[in-house]
Amino acid sequence: MTIEQAILEKVRSLSPDKQQKILDFAESLVQEFQTTSPNQSSVQPERSLADFYGICADDPIVIDGGGISDELDDDMEGVFD
Repeated sequence: MTIEQAILEKVRSLSPDKQQKILDFAESLVQEFQTTSPNQSSVQPERSLADFYGICADDPIVIDGGGISDELDDDMEGVFD
């Protein structure tokens, strides 16, 4: 069963006034998405990733399949606790 089918099944079991509340809520979600969507579409993920890479360009961590060196591991101890 898809999410759409499950929602429809639940909505059909409700009274008309409860169904109206669900419709109102769905419309508010759509409106919220439409107002936030233009801001999100203006973000360029490639650009953001490139900017992030620039921040980390001097980072001494090298990904080589061997994991983080013991020296760097000691430096980072407790940082993420």
